[in-house]
Amino acid sequence: MRMKYLLLIASFLHSQYVFSQDLETQNRIDSLIRIIDNSTNLNDTILAKAYLQLSEELYVSDPDTVIYLCEKVTLITTSGLSSNPSEKVKRSLLISKAGALNNIGAIYFNEGDIVNALEYFHQSLKVEEQIGNKDGIGTSLNNLGYIYLQHGDDEQALKYFNQALDLRIEINYKEGIASTLNNIGLVYYGQDDITKTLEYFKKSLLIEEEIGNQQGLASGYANMAALYKKQGNVEKAIQQYKKALSISEELNNRRHQTLVLHNIGIIFYNEDNLVRAKEYALKSMELAKDSGYPKNISDASSLLSKIYEKQGKGNKALEMYKVFITMRDSLNNTAAQNAIIEQKLQYEFDKKEALAAVEFEKEIAITTAEKNKQTVIIWGVSIGLILIITFAVIIWNRLRITNSQKQVIQNKNKENELLLGEIHHRVKNNLQVISSLLSLQERNITDETAKAAILDGKERVQSMGLIHKMLYQQNNFSGINMSEYIEKLISGLLDSFGKSSDDFELNYNIKDINLDVDTAIPLGLIINELVVNALKHAYAKTNEPRVNINLQEVNNQLVLQVEDNGTGEVNDVQSSESFGMKLVNSLSRQLSGTIDLEQRDGLRFKIAINDYKLIA
Repeated sequence: MRMKYLLLIASFLHSQYVFSQDLETQNRIDSLIRIIDNSTNLNDTILAKAYLQLSEELYVSDPDTVIYLCEKVTLITTSGLSSNPSEKVKRSLLISKAGALNNIGAIYFNEGDIVNALEYFHQSLKVEEQIGNKDGIGTSLNNLGYIYLQHGDDEQALKYFNQALDLRIEINYKEGIASTLNNIGLVYYGQDDITKTLEYFKKSLLIEEEIGNQQGLASGYANMAALYKKQGNVEKAIQQYKKALSISEELNNRRHQTLVLHNIGIIFYNEDNLVRAKEYALKSMELAKDSGYPKNISDASSLLSKIYEKQGKGNKALEMYKVFITMRDSLNNTAAQNAIIEQKLQYEFDKKEALAAVEFEKEIAITTAEKNKQTVIIWGVSIGLILIITFAVIIWNRLRITNSQKQVIQNKNKENELLLGEIHHRVKNNLQVISSLLSLQERNITDETAKAAILDGKERVQSMGLIHKMLYQQNNFSGINMSEYIEKLISGLLDSFGKSSDDFELNYNIKDINLDVDTAIPLGLIINELVVNALKHAYAKTNEPRVNINLQEVNNQLVLQVEDNGTGEVNDVQSSESFGMKLVNSLSRQLSGTIDLEQRDGLRFKIAINDYKLIA
């Protein structure tokens, strides 16, 4: 199986593989995990390739694992290269390293982190050029071109795209040719050159149809739809968007689904069909928030703000507009723009390093001559002026020291914030990896008791992982908003049991409470256990199931109530020896809490917590 790298194309990221969670894909994932499990018997080249291929297989279904897996590749290849291997082994290790750097860059781009995306793409390109790997060079050039396209630098984007296209034609890499043709079409689309846009889009689609690349076809249909929309042919545009949406749903590519749903919503909005526009915009927002894509959240919130404004819903319009502004600013910040300029200049500098060194020496010579001239003038100044200058230097020096100390403190605070954010990001990634591995293990178990235990464990891991994900995404590393957290937690639990919010009456009474991590994690696990227990055992004979969750501070105590309307009995729970109830009791004691169990329409758990910390 030939290894590919993640590629930027047509407003979304994807690997050259088709990432549907079908049997063939799962078999490849299982095979790669078996290879990694047997790592003690493998050489570095095979192990690095296995980790890299696994990162690409899991890109769509589990993107949080990609950086972790690719960092493993860089560690393995760095270690292997340090042992002075043969040229053949060295080339193989460098190819894997370049692929891992490229894939990390693709994930950072997906998260809106342009600074890191550019850094890793350029690192990947340098390695590919070092070994003359035309396939990999084409991928890196294509990805760099796409970033410049996104930031409005058409000239630089076309330069990279055309270089990538020439290489891919040279090695007859049809899938790469199709993707680059598509991206060149996007440049001309932005310039309103309909003739050239249509020419490149059609060339790309013909190749995608020839090789049967479903993800490429989804991209092509979406781009053709955008072209029809620009020409005013609404009917054909919606038809093409729905073809693209169908393929993306089949492939479980959520990012592309959000884009297509958003564009369909825009069409209905322009047609003043606000009901349909809102339907598609909400679906786009839900998928974008669930996947954590800033660009897609920005697009969806902007459209929803306009829809609510037309409907006369001012508060909701303002709420969505605030989300749009936040996401827009995070994507178009000065650091990202400066990073593009800096990386562009750095790459050109590397190409002309010898010439730059000569010019630099000339500048030093001129500067030295100027300094000598100034020295002669200074010595001719009177004694009084020297005293004034000396006094001024003393004052300036003290100000400089003070400002320097202040800057050190500010830099240290920023550094600590970045490190803390990275810690939460890595913890979230590691918990996601554990959850994924539990899912893989569960598929191979036939014993129902063991299978249920693994599923319970997976839910507990996801409960903790959700907290770290919220801390990282919101850049608030001290506290968790419990209202948002509990609603997301319950939604995830219903989804894992094949249910939706439409099947249950969900009642939340949660005050505006922000808790520290040490309180939020055990509290989240308690809620997880109580709700999972209700979903498993309480509703077998209940026609209209209900869950009530109440969390508020009362008399210097944090009071949690979880209530169902099922058929459970107090005596059954109190006499239960299950691990779940033992865990609830243990976590309650950890928080210095007391449990009160009461029979109402169903069971009501009331836990009064004394040891907790609110975050302002």
